[in-house]
Amino acid sequence: MLLAGLLIAPSLSAQRIAIVDITRVLEEMPDYQAAQQELDNIAATWRQEIAKEYDQIKAMYNKYQAEQVLLTEDARRKKEEEIMEREKQVREMQREKFGPEGALFRKRRTWSSPSRSVWTGRSRPTPRIGATTSFLTRAARAA
Repeated sequence: MLLAGLLIAPSLSAQRIAIVDITRVLEEMPDYQAAQQELDNIAATWRQEIAKEYDQIKAMYNKYQAEQVLLTEDARRKKEEEIMEREKQVREMQREKFGPEGALFRKRRTWSSPSRSVWTGRSRPTPRIGATTSFLTRAARAA
């Protein structure tokens, strides 16, 4: 048993491991930087659209508050439902754009794939005797 441990130990210590920060490597690539900038621009545009929608909802609510005393019970209820439905639509739009499986997430995944495949195609070492035998990557999570 001890002999088997002594024979296996040298082969375990000869193993080499490379750790690469993919995010840092990708940030150095011009194509990746351009795609990131475009995604940031798209996200900013969508945020502005959503902010405008919320401003319109606020204006609807303020108008409702001013007219509330003059409205009948049915008209009041109808206006409240209209405002709540509009808020629901805007929240859905926000979820579709920025949610976990939203349009921004899909675009980010699609646009970063070519950069990642170019990098992995060029840089991934092939295991051989005396070279790196394990290849670990580290990437930051998308915010």
